[in-house]
Amino acid sequence: MRVTLQDAISLNLKPAGYGSRCLAYIMDLAIRYFFIGSILLIIYYFNQDSKLFDSIPNILPTEEGQSRINFDSFSNFKISLVILFAFIVEWSYAVFFEVYREGVTPGKKLIGLRVVSKEGLRVNFTSSAIRNVLLLVDNLPFFGVVALFSTMSNSHRQRIGDIAAGTLVVYEEKPSTISALQKNENALEIDADLHHRLGRYLDGREHFFKSHKSVLQHSFLSELQPLIEQIGIESSSYHSDDEFLIEIFKQSKPKRTLRE
Repeated sequence: MRVTLQDAISLNLKPAGYGSRCLAYIMDLAIRYFFIGSILLIIYYFNQDSKLFDSIPNILPTEEGQSRINFDSFSNFKISLVILFAFIVEWSYAVFFEVYREGVTPGKKLIGLRVVSKEGLRVNFTSSAIRNVLLLVDNLPFFGVVALFSTMSNSHRQRIGDIAAGTLVVYEEKPSTISALQKNENALEIDADLHHRLGRYLDGREHFFKSHKSVLQHSFLSELQPLIEQIGIESSSYHSDDEFLIEIFKQSKPKRTLRE
C-alpha cells in the first residue's frame, strides 16, 4: 500500500502477515520472560542467607509422587512486588519500544517489522496503549486465533487492536546505501562539505523523525537550487523529496581540492 505524507513525502508500506508477526511476538515474549525470570532469581537469591544453589526454590517429591516448589522463604510482600513488576514489564515493554524506539521492538527488529500509524508516521502513546491492551482480545480464545481471522480478512493485515488504534505493522523499507549508487560520469561538481552532508543524510534517512527530515530536506533543496537549475530536473517528477535528493546526489560530485 502507498501512503502520502505531508511535505510531499511518499512511502510504500507493505503490511506484515500473520506468520511474521507471530514470530516477532514469540521472540518478544521470550525476551520478556527471560528478563522477568532473571529478576525473580536475583530477588530470590538475595533473599536467602545460604549459597546461590541452596537458595534456588526446592523442587521436592511429595509422598504422593508429585512435585512441589518450596517458596517458603518468600514473604507475601516480596511475592506481591514480583507480580507487580512482572505486570509492569509485560504491559509496558511493547508500548515503550513502539513509542520511543520508532515502532520497533527487539523481536520486530529481528524479523524486520515496524509499527506505524495508518498515515505511515510514528505511533503515539495512546495508539500504542490501545493496540496492546486489545491484545487480550486478539489472543482469544487462545494464542492469536482472533488475530489470525482478523488479519486474514483485512487487506491491511490489521488485528483488532490495530484497527481500533489506527495502526499498521509493516515490513521495514531498506533504503539503498548511497555509497553503492552508480555515479553519473558527467556529474557536476558541488561543494565537498555539502556533498558529504547530503550523502550522510541519505544513508541515515530511515532513522530521522519526520519533522527533522522535513527541515533537512528543505535545507538541502535550498542549498542545491543552483545545481538543480543546471541539471534541469523537477521535484514533481519524483515520488518524494528523498528520491529527488538521491537523483541529485547521483548527478553530482564533490569539488576537488588543490591537494587532490
